[in-house]
Amino acid sequence: GRLATTGAAMRAAVSDAIRASGAGGVSLEGLDPMWLLRFDDERRQDRFLALAREEGVLFKRGAYDFASLAHDEEAIAAIGRAARVALEKLA
Repeated sequence: GRLATTGAAMRAAVSDAIRASGAGGVSLEGLDPMWLLRFDDERRQDRFLALAREEGVLFKRGAYDFASLAHDEEAIAAIGRAARVALEKLA
């Protein structure tokens, strides 16, 4: 149950970042404990991954980003911030 709750919080943080950024061509798919970002352009995905890494967060290319019990509120907030900053720079 805790893993599902953590995954839902991670997905919500990234979903909020997508909405707030206004970036198009990116969607959030999968289940709460294992989700992925799908980009319509591989170059934009590469740029997003690099920008998020500059913000201190690694997102996986392709397959799933998995929630972990080690992801606490601080980590989830960092994921949301990194996604928002990276997506805003893409938009």
